[in-house]
Amino acid sequence: MTALTGEHCSFLLIPKKNPRVLPNYKTKVVAVKVNKLFIIGGVGSVITAICCFTPFLVVVLGALGLSAALGWLDYLLLPLLLVFVLMLLVGIWKRRLN
Repeated sequence: MTALTGEHCSFLLIPKKNPRVLPNYKTKVVAVKVNKLFIIGGVGSVITAICCFTPFLVVVLGALGLSAALGWLDYLLLPLLLVFVLMLLVGIWKRRLN
């Protein structure tokens, strides 16, 4: 009896291993990293823009009694917004490459 590889026996088919069919795990890992970069950049940009361009953070910090922290708020929020927008742009760029 020969090995059942799908050539000689039609009722018991054991598929041959084809290296071209096996999934490429490196591609999946890169795609997940790109999606995380895209999502973190997008969500971070939106949250930072809300805190930067609206009085939301000023009202919250004033209500909590932390209004002394408002002086350095621009030194934190504008570079943070720049970092998140750059993350978003890199995520979009890498997504288009894949």
